[in-house]
Amino acid sequence: MLWRIPGVNVPPAVSLTAPLTGASSYAPASVPLSATAFDPDRTIAQVNFFAGTTLIANDTTSPYALTWTDVPVGTYTVTAMAIDNVRGRHRLFALSTQTPIVVASALLAVTDRTIRSTAPSKPRVIELIARS
Repeated sequence: MLWRIPGVNVPPAVSLTAPLTGASSYAPASVPLSATAFDPDRTIAQVNFFAGTTLIANDTTSPYALTWTDVPVGTYTVTAMAIDNVRGRHRLFALSTQTPIVVASALLAVTDRTIRSTAPSKPRVIELIARS
């Protein structure tokens, strides 16, 4: 049961649902971001997505989801922030738990006529044309 005290703004809640903890991809990566957010006494104005302290993007409509594109090689900590719809100094927000992800480089090694990829989960088709 939720008790509401008149005139008191209750903070929202937010949970990052994607990416999963420890997710990895290959650069330039497209990382799906999604969150669930709830405000027991108001509505959610927006959900912001962060990589560390850098704002990636925000979404103002549920379901709160987007794709972070062209992510370079690196290790990132992704967080979601839900902000309620109260204006002024009584506006409240909530942060999700931090989710670490890794974006690795996908290198190809070419020796003679053999191609080896360091990213076997993302197969690439490469055509070698020999010219004399």
